[in-house]
Formats: sequence, structure tokens, C-alpha cells
Amino acid sequence: MNISHSQNQIPAVILGLIPALLGILMLAAPLASQSETYPLQALQACRKGDYKTGKQGFETWLKKHPQGNGRVEYNLGNCEYRLDHPARALWRWKRAERRLGGRPEILHNIALVQRQLSLPPEEQAGLLQELKSSLTKLRPADYWRLTLLFEIPALALLFLAFKRRKVTPLLLGVILYLPAVLSAKNAIQSPSPKPLGVVVLQDDLPLRTEPRPSLSPTARLPKGLSLPLLSQSPDWLKVRYGRTEAWVPRSGVGTW
Repeated sequence: MNISHSQNQIPAVILGLIPALLGILMLAAPLASQSETYPLQALQACRKGDYKTGKQGFETWLKKHPQGNGRVEYNLGNCEYRLDHPARALWRWKRAERRLGGRPEILHNIALVQRQLSLPPEEQAGLLQELKSSLTKLRPADYWRLTLLFEIPALALLFLAFKRRKVTPLLLGVILYLPAVLSAKNAIQSPSPKPLGVVVLQDDLPLRTEPRPSLSPTARLPKGLSLPLLSQSPDWLKVRYGRTEAWVPRSGVGTW
């Protein structure tokens, strides 16, 4: 089956390159802005050994930039550890891992604190949970790689379709181009990942079967324990503890 040809028709390659170039420009602006506003003073304070000032600087930056930053979370974890707050350091490093991936220095620090706090090994997540976790760890650069992975063959098929005036490669090119557009959108927006777990930040945190403070706790959780997050409300978080699904107060944990 042939498709009609027009000499005035813009080549498919140009049509594909225009949104790609626009996406790169749109991504470059927020990345440049974030680079300019990185809390360098907080980092310099840490290098001088003033971890309290460094911590305050990083926390202030995160309040002003709710989209977050993996390097800031990692450095904030270093400050917390130096200030003898191992559970809070673990929490920040878990958040850094979500954004930066399993870098050796992050995994080393997490394992160090877990041994220091004598915590039990974390539960092994199921296949679906692992897949969900992997997808939420994607960074803007990863989304751009996915964009190119789909866009290059899509452009080749579109070019072939217009050159030979065939419908089949045109349809295949459009199908491949859709995930490329979605990946570019995620790269540009760089949404904050939804939390997958919590770290207990206070000693003997009460665990309850329902989100009601009047209920007696079924268990008390040690500081630094990491648990999968199932759901959340303004004041309570539902977690999995062993084979039990129960609730903890939001004020006593940090999400990652």
C-alpha cells in the first residue's frame, strides 16, 4: 500500500530532530539553574569540619528545591554521620541511592551504619517490587538514553516510509516514537520519585495495627530499621514489618 507524496513535505528526520533539540534545550535550562544554586557554602563548611553549618545549609537548600538532589542528600548524610546521628545518616543515604543509583560509596556507607546499629538484614523484595524500584531510580540522563533508544529506529523507519511511500514503516515509526516522547517528557520534568520505604528515626517507635494513637503497640521498632512503605496518610504511614502490615507515625520516620 502506497502513501501520497508531496514535494513540500518536510522530511521525517527533521520532524523528529526538532522535538529532540527542543527537549535538550528545555532540560539544559533547569540543569544549569540547579548547578548554579548548588549549596557550595554548605559543602565548603563540611570540608572545614563545620558539619552543623553544612547540615543547616543542605537542609535549607532542600526546602527551597523540593525536586531534591542526590548529591545534596549524600552530603547531608555525611554531615549527619559526623554529628553522630547514624539513623538520620542512613535515611539520607537511602534517599541518595534512590536518585544516584547503587554507587559503591553509598552502599558502603549504608552497610557501615547498619552494622553499627546492629540492624537485621533488610527483607528481599519480590520481582515486581524490584522492577518498581529500578524504574523509580531512573535519572534524567537515563530517560534521555531511553529517548534515543526509541527515537533513532523511529526516525529511520519514518525516513524509510516517506522515501518509499509505504504505510507499514510509517506506523512502526509512530509506535516507536511514542515511548521516545514519554521518556523525553520524564527527562525534562524530572519528577521526584515516590517513596518506597521508611527509616525509623526514633528509639522504640510504636507499631500499631491501625492509625490510632490510642491503640496499644504490637511492637516497638529500633532506630535505623528500614521497612517497605505500603501507603500513607497525612500523619501515618503503613509499612510491612515481617509478615505484618501495620502503621507508624510519620513524625518518627523518614521516607526514601
